[in-house]
Amino acid sequence: MSEGRVLSALVANRPGVLNRVSGLIRRRGFNIENLTVGPTLDHSISRMTIVVNVGAAPADQAVRQLAKLIDVVDVRDITDEERVECELMLIRIENAAQRRGALVDRAGPNARVVAEVEDVVILAVNGTGDELDHMLERLRGFDVKGIARTGIVSMMVDETHPHAVPHWARLAERDGEHPEETEVMSIL
Repeated sequence: MSEGRVLSALVANRPGVLNRVSGLIRRRGFNIENLTVGPTLDHSISRMTIVVNVGAAPADQAVRQLAKLIDVVDVRDITDEERVECELMLIRIENAAQRRGALVDRAGPNARVVAEVEDVVILAVNGTGDELDHMLERLRGFDVKGIARTGIVSMMVDETHPHAVPHWARLAERDGEHPEETEVMSIL
């Protein structure tokens, strides 16, 4: 699991929301170690996963402040909750064509070759942050020229957790609408 506090925010999928959320955290003097944003099944709501390197009390303060923003439907510190975390990393390795078999063996089952041009191989690897760090250690004998990491995404294991249930009903309830009058969730 990631270091630092993991905040999960359900936010309106509107322009400027990312700026307002990150700005509030920045104004508190917190360093954002990780920030990922993506749509939920309800296209009007996005999920933000934010990792900040602070203690529980400052994280709780950030959660309370974020909850006051108009575009934040719900926000929680999920650090101590049962969840699954995953991150994607792309790794560019040069001078690898002759050693492709050894490279794939050392990379392990979570890695796959996504591009191979001349003597360059690009691997895609998914796993926890620690697993990705260990992957880089295992590839030390190879000519690694660059990496790109997405940052973590997180999903609650408990299906009754507020961040694991449909969000359109809660948003409609907050805005004083009836769920049947809102746009129904669609699957991507």
